[in-house]
Amino acid sequence: AERAVDDDVVVVDKTGDEEASKYALPRWPSPPTRGGHCWSEPDASFFRVRGPTYLDDRVKLPSAPSLFPLAAVDLFLTDVPQQHVARHPDAFVARRRPRAPRASLFAVNFCMPWGNLVAYWDRARDDSSEDDDDDHAARTVFQRFADGDDAYRDARLKLIPRVVEGNWIVRRAVGAGTNAAKLSEAVKLSYFHGPDYFEVDLDIVGSPLARRILSVVRSATSTLVLDLAFVIEAVDTDELPERILGALRMHRVNPNH
Repeated sequence: AERAVDDDVVVVDKTGDEEASKYALPRWPSPPTRGGHCWSEPDASFFRVRGPTYLDDRVKLPSAPSLFPLAAVDLFLTDVPQQHVARHPDAFVARRRPRAPRASLFAVNFCMPWGNLVAYWDRARDDSSEDDDDDHAARTVFQRFADGDDAYRDARLKLIPRVVEGNWIVRRAVGAGTNAAKLSEAVKLSYFHGPDYFEVDLDIVGSPLARRILSVVRSATSTLVLDLAFVIEAVDTDELPERILGALRMHRVNPNH
């Protein structure tokens, strides 16, 4: 039921972060689209990640709140999906820069057959508050990831997909949503950074497996509500517990809308 979906999302203060643009996907709830073709941020506790003693007991626990809050989602329709979208003058990074020059964003760019879907999470910490120990540890893990080479990043970045609403065919294609998948094993990843962003590109077009899953998902976009959460794999004790970097919920997003 849609009410159940509504109760799962993180409540945010709509302060204009998305910035008006024809490329900006609206935030849920979106009256013009009747609650569809929009995005929200799911609660990170719905995703189970490696707990503080995982290396000893293999126990996974619900994640602490996402390290980075979701700020905006862009949708670019093009026959040739673009890499390094954050540098584009119409992307959210550039639209936000005049209003928040000190902002820093983590962007994930899905390079689709029909264009680009780009999600942006806010990396900046509120200057009025201090990180607690868990926040500091999680930010340290992310910084190692950002500073690492491509081989290090490829070995660490994982995705947890979760079908909130969808038929059994889609659920079978996407999976149960209980396990994290290492992205580099399914798609080619590329990394770009600038003074106020770090971007990861997922080459869906170049992956036969990803295209097969996408073809199933796209056939059900009118009814599909899908969560995607990103996490950096912890392999050492000082990197535990894992924590969701950022999460995205897509409400019946249809590129032909």
